[in-house]
Amino acid sequence: MNKYIDLKILGINSSLWYKSAHVFFACAWFGSVLAVIIIYLFSSDQEPVLFRHNSQLMERIDKFIIIPSSLLCYATGILISWKTNWGFFKYKWVVVKLIIGTSLILFGIFFLGPWIMAANTARDNEMFIAIQNKLGASMIGQAIVIATTIVISTIKPWGKLKI
Repeated sequence: MNKYIDLKILGINSSLWYKSAHVFFACAWFGSVLAVIIIYLFSSDQEPVLFRHNSQLMERIDKFIIIPSSLLCYATGILISWKTNWGFFKYKWVVVKLIIGTSLILFGIFFLGPWIMAANTARDNEMFIAIQNKLGASMIGQAIVIATTIVISTIKPWGKLKI
């Protein structure tokens, strides 16, 4: 007997709804990070006034898309691990995704958030540009890590843990 209760919503198993939500939020997260990178790359050589304006746009994307989608992607990943046979610590690739996801969320909380606030309150253009460059590099790194996580999730390269 299956120890997991599998509700059907519109005739579809709930685990498939969880997975669909997880993929949707991962796409929103990855896409919005790419959007911020594009805005950053095309703004960095512009006038400081335009660069500051685009910085505010990047902050709004972060606040209204990146933060919610990353948290919901993480939450649906936890839900999938909890409610399906994947579990939290049965498979190496799930553990790696859990570590990467936790690291990305914590990096966003402790570094990206404060840098965004500092950039928008910086009075000196040199300080503003230095912070924006740090944010731009971090977003490029974040996109690479998210893309790697998507690949790991798709190909599931490692087997079960021997616990």
